[in-house]
Amino acid sequence: RQAEVRREQARRAAARREAQRRLAAQREGVRRAAMGLDRPGDLPAAVNGGSVSYRRSGGLRGRPYEAGRGA
Repeated sequence: RQAEVRREQARRAAARREAQRRLAAQREGVRRAAMGLDRPGDLPAAVNGGSVSYRRSGGLRGRPYEAGRGA
C-alpha cells in the first residue's frame, strides 16, 4: 500500500512539473510575441497583425502648462 501511495505521489509530482513546464513555455511564447521576436524579419509589423502608429516620435507638442508663458 505504501508503494502504491509513493507511485501516486511521484505521478502527481511529474504531472505538476509538466504543467509548470507548459505554463513557462506559454509565458515565454507570449513574451516573445509581445516583443516581436517571433516575427519574420522580412515583413513589416502590420502584415503580421502588428499595429501601425502614426504618432510623432518627438514626444508631445508644445510645452507643459507648468512651464509658464515665457518672455
